[in-house]
Amino acid sequence: MLCGICAAFLLFGQSSHELYVLAPASMREVVADLGKEFETRHVGVKVQATFAGTQILVFQLSHGARGDVLITADRTSMETAVSLGGVAKDAAREVAKNRLALAASEKSKTVQAFKDLSLPGVRLVLADLKVPAGRYAREAFTRAAEDYGGSWLSLVMQNVVSNELDVRAALAKVRFGVGDVAVVYATDVSDRKGIRVVEVPAKYNPTATYMIAPTLRTTESALGSDFIQFCRSKPGRSILAKRGFGLP
Repeated sequence: MLCGICAAFLLFGQSSHELYVLAPASMREVVADLGKEFETRHVGVKVQATFAGTQILVFQLSHGARGDVLITADRTSMETAVSLGGVAKDAAREVAKNRLALAASEKSKTVQAFKDLSLPGVRLVLADLKVPAGRYAREAFTRAAEDYGGSWLSLVMQNVVSNELDVRAALAKVRFGVGDVAVVYATDVSDRKGIRVVEVPAKYNPTATYMIAPTLRTTESALGSDFIQFCRSKPGRSILAKRGFGLP
């Protein structure tokens, strides 16, 4: 009888916690990796991650969505989260970096270099201007126009056939044959199925800075702080690096 009581205690008596992480679509795989490793180090903890365009995550958080930790793909979006009351001022820290790349369809050979984005008939897919990846793409175009000229930039923008709500949606359009090339992050093209990777020249390629912060809506503040610390620790940085992210 006593053994049965002990077994029941072990089964039901252990405390369990869920940590809700809001993360950009471009971090889907690496946050899953980080979550699994964090769970092994924290018995009874389950990391629940929501992935979307950064602008959607910030909107959801400001409208009551559950989230203990917020990760954004740029500083501007984190500042917006602060202004909307989702994150405390000065709470955010850098967690990772990224660069842009072109994902070109294997079926289309038109785009062989970044400059080719202006060629007639190229179906270019971008993340929307509200999305960090979309802003980074347009920043790269503006930098390149200083060398290639304003007419080049105009032709590039005329080739845009779709503006997506997140960078993975832009990549999917190319894989599904709706577009010829998309501007994505370098980490998005680790799986090269159906695509060719075309480099964005370093002089035009902005650095994407990912920020991480506890939210003001968290019900797991201590656990959220532990997760943030883990992501920025040596083991966490190793996981980020294995997925191709740069480190602060």
